[in-house]
Amino acid sequence: MKNIILTFILCLGYLCTLAKSPNALLSSQSMDGGLNPIALYGEIGDIGEIRNIEDPDFEWTQYKEKDCSAVIGKYGLMIESKKDNGIVGSTTEVSINPEVDSFTFGMMLTGKVAKDKGIGLLFDYANNKNYKCIMFTKDHFVYYTVEGGEKSIVKQGLIKTGKDGLLLPIITRKHGQTIVYLNGQEVTKLKNFKFTEPVFGVAVQGKNKVICSNFIFNILTDNNESETSTTGN
Repeated sequence: MKNIILTFILCLGYLCTLAKSPNALLSSQSMDGGLNPIALYGEIGDIGEIRNIEDPDFEWTQYKEKDCSAVIGKYGLMIESKKDNGIVGSTTEVSINPEVDSFTFGMMLTGKVAKDKGIGLLFDYANNKNYKCIMFTKDHFVYYTVEGGEKSIVKQGLIKTGKDGLLLPIITRKHGQTIVYLNGQEVTKLKNFKFTEPVFGVAVQGKNKVICSNFIFNILTDNNESETSTTGN
């Protein structure tokens, strides 16, 4: 617990408020004024329900090993890697048909990014050797796929993540178009993208850690309103 306090001392006050009130972020802003889901409404419609990481309808993978861990505790899901290379993450399965449904998935994250330390979203995850990831570092993003254990970078570019602390990455698909947002700003469109696995998650890159107390998952209807899903795994 001391390690958590030392690492996240600047944002624990905010995090505690958010853990008590999952909807607190709807009327709050981040340290740089950019972390507010309302800013996305004009692009993706009603984001809908903000869910607690301990929602019983969603089962997140948890483990604790010598050099990495993913454990749900007092402040939410904490993922930590002590490895210099590679990524460490946690995933959950959602109740959608990934090939046809329109949806929004996002993670409310507290952590640090640097040039060699990233935080990102996992999606279309089948197993450790087959998945997709978009990773955010201090000044750029990288979207890559892993097939049969082979990593292929599809797209990368410059971004502004703001000050260390709070991140809200969101991936949304509607009418066949997939868009990634970070802290209210569109990052990139994923063209010719097909979902086959209804599994999403969060990951850290390099020696790093992240805490997630809340996440967003909603099925989007044709009239651009979110439809609350009540079934997880």
